[in-house]
Amino acid sequence: MDHKQLNLLIKRTMNESTAIKVISLSTADGFNVCTEFGDDYRVEKEKLSAVSSSLASLSNAACKQILKTRLKATIIESIDGNLIFIKTKYGKSDSVLCLIASSELLVGKARYYARQLALSIHEIAVDI
Repeated sequence: MDHKQLNLLIKRTMNESTAIKVISLSTADGFNVCTEFGDDYRVEKEKLSAVSSSLASLSNAACKQILKTRLKATIIESIDGNLIFIKTKYGKSDSVLCLIASSELLVGKARYYARQLALSIHEIAVDI
């Protein structure tokens, strides 16, 4: 399947900051749709997709069970960087967006980039 518009949106977001290391879109059940890497970072796409969907699912379950609300984002802060996971739609399919950034990029800014991209992805009309 051709994902030209998706690739363009992801590359545009990657160009916003050299601190963005990876942007990945996965299906809700853990399959890779599209992944872009920065110059100096690599991770297995399949592994990232599986982890992204699992974390989003667990986070959503925690929100529903404990907070009685829906998930907006899951943020993992580490010593060397941050991971942002946002549930979105790509066409008619539930999907998970993952943005990985080094610690140079403030968490709020990384979340902003991820949220804007998730909203743009949601607007793409495709059948997957």
